[in-house]
Amino acid sequence: MDTKLQTQAIALACIIVLLLTGEARADKDCKVDEASLISCLPAISGNKPAEYPTPDCCKALKKADLPCLCSYRNSPDLKKWGIKPDLAVKLPGKCKLAVPKECS
Repeated sequence: MDTKLQTQAIALACIIVLLLTGEARADKDCKVDEASLISCLPAISGNKPAEYPTPDCCKALKKADLPCLCSYRNSPDLKKWGIKPDLAVKLPGKCKLAVPKECS
């Protein structure tokens, strides 16, 4: 794994820890396997994010409670760790999933 990807994976892990230790627990409340969210990183972070999410990312999102995940879009921690919320909320549409109003 290259250094940039390792840094992004660590950043996502930190975000997950922050969410898990907060009032709401994203992993349980949003029905998402936090480890599988790492596959979404190339599409939501970095200077040149991938245009489309990976198949593994879409698979994870298909099982997740998308309105719940999108409710984290205004968390200041996302930007702090290099996650681009505007790109993250577009993932459901790019995965050809119904886009909840919380992601609009």
